[in-house]
Amino acid sequence: MTNNYSSISVIYGSQTGNAEWIASHIAHQATERGYSSTTSTLDEFIATNLALTSLLIIVISTTGDGDPPDNATKFWRWFRRAKKTEVESFKGRKYALLGLGDTNYSNFCNSAKRVDRKLTDLGAEPILPKGLADDATGLEAVVEKWIDNLFQILPNFVIIDEEKKKLFDAKVAIGEINANAGLLTLKSNNEDRKEEEASVKIVKEETKITIAHTNIQDTKLNTSVSFSAKVFNLPQEIFESTKAVKGLAKLPTEFLKVIPSQLKKKPNQSTKNFLSLILSKELPSTVGPSITAPTSGKITRVKKLTGNLSEKKIIQLEIDLSSGTMSEVEKLSPGDAVGIICPNSDELVLGVLKKLNLDPEEVFEIQYMDNASDKGSVQMLAECSSDETEKKWLLILSSVQGTSTLKSFREKNANLLDILTTFPNSTPNFGRLVENLLKLHPRYYSLISKNDTSKTITIGFNVSEFEDGFSRQLRGLCTGWLDDVTNKSNNREWEVLTSEVVIPIFPKLTNDFKFPINFKKLLLVTAGTGIMPFISFLEHVKKLKKEEQPEVWLLYGARYCGTEGDVCFENYLNDLKSELRSFSLNLCLSRQSEGDGYFKGYVQKFINCNANDVFNFINGDDGGCIYVCGSMNMAKDLNAALIDIINDQKLDVNGVEFLSRLTESKRYVREIWG
Repeated sequence: MTNNYSSISVIYGSQTGNAEWIASHIAHQATERGYSSTTSTLDEFIATNLALTSLLIIVISTTGDGDPPDNATKFWRWFRRAKKTEVESFKGRKYALLGLGDTNYSNFCNSAKRVDRKLTDLGAEPILPKGLADDATGLEAVVEKWIDNLFQILPNFVIIDEEKKKLFDAKVAIGEINANAGLLTLKSNNEDRKEEEASVKIVKEETKITIAHTNIQDTKLNTSVSFSAKVFNLPQEIFESTKAVKGLAKLPTEFLKVIPSQLKKKPNQSTKNFLSLILSKELPSTVGPSITAPTSGKITRVKKLTGNLSEKKIIQLEIDLSSGTMSEVEKLSPGDAVGIICPNSDELVLGVLKKLNLDPEEVFEIQYMDNASDKGSVQMLAECSSDETEKKWLLILSSVQGTSTLKSFREKNANLLDILTTFPNSTPNFGRLVENLLKLHPRYYSLISKNDTSKTITIGFNVSEFEDGFSRQLRGLCTGWLDDVTNKSNNREWEVLTSEVVIPIFPKLTNDFKFPINFKKLLLVTAGTGIMPFISFLEHVKKLKKEEQPEVWLLYGARYCGTEGDVCFENYLNDLKSELRSFSLNLCLSRQSEGDGYFKGYVQKFINCNANDVFNFINGDDGGCIYVCGSMNMAKDLNAALIDIINDQKLDVNGVEFLSRLTESKRYVREIWG
């Protein structure tokens, strides 16, 4: 083989940031190893150079029901429809492909598989088998091995700077030698670590940071915060059996400098100023807000949608977008969503700051010194530890031997404060900490309604509550924050906020989960908060002329109806029976005692009990569209129920093929989540 490529193009499609981070990691590693490399999204790639000088490395995730990420949709449309002359450069082109997915969903790694098939059809040639990483079992197992294999084979295809390669190899060798040499001098600490509640107490200068059973001290920023940090119970047998670490993570490159600010006065505020940082740049008038450049939205009203019998608190927010740059509010249509960027909790942030003996009110300036770092956060903590036993543990966790233990950290939802509490003698400086923190992903919420005149929209969600692996009762990061800033309102009527609450927000336009056109029948199936986008559908139907309105059949699953139940918009839905040309509503209630006007059970059971009616509604040339919105478990059971009732019809095709054809013709559309 000859290395006939002069550079590497790392291109990615990422929805939550995982594929983006992996792509950046690969590109940075390639540069350090002596390759010339660039990164871009798949959408950006089609507008740049398609010349044959670069080998392609593609990292792409799958979102929704097997769809490509938002920053890869333009690429995929172009890729499918491009003229022969536009894609000639792919013939014989070498590439490597890594897909990210989740086997809990039916179309596992669908985006990667589709791109791979298309590249093969065009005559492109893979340099190694495609990697398909499963988030259900942990992406690392596939990703790390695939990247190792990639860099083993790349020298056969791409020109490399030999001097840089020698420097990189020497640095890796020295790092592993030093790490393993250090392990030889360590003694095993046989004391069992017990899980215990701990919070961080910082005493005055010249004293050590200690772990104690006390609440976090009050600060000027917040007078009532505390976070129950946990010490992780580490498996002693791994510690004792490890004589040398293998596959040690690369130590992250330092690229930030943290210096005291020139500001003479500290901020006199009790709220976070992250929004002013995010919105510091004015957007061009032709560019709409996005995940990297959100606009500001002001929460004006809040309403609780559920009663006391509901196990979940569901709230609706009205957001005023008139003062921001949300020019795309007019483009929002039924089925679209908005992304909201939220901060970490005060409790967690102050706990970390106090653990590191940092003043929460100190003003710093952060300056970039280099490009993005690699992921080697755990090894970085090892370098910052003053305790030899802790250092060995942290080195183990950043190696192959510690993979399962680190995975158990994640499965318990351990956070940074838990890790710093488990290893109290690891005290990284602020700059190193910031370098290695992953950015928070935005949270997406379906549009319920919009008002073009007042520039307002409404969204709804349940305030997520759960128990983590340490038996702590936690709330969803964004939903808990939104509930807090709206005063944890329990008002069942619209409540106007008296204080100004501004949030970073941007539109997320969907390509597939749209209100269908040219269809006369529409079957909507949902449960819980999955009703939110369907309210936007129904609002759209209301605006149509009566003769243009489709026949709508809504199957809505909940637990209880009535004022104390969890059926959202119940009165609104009942009123639609008289307002729309043809609207049928079937409430499927799983906990309600027997009564008239609803079905006792889940929506999938309703479909089985009304098989002929459902089949007749979706079958034939004038058959309706099926839209499903809800949890993964509900969607799986519903899909199985549809397959069963179709198979019972004894058609020429089985239920799976029937639904597949509906999907291809955009007549079976699903929006599901884990």
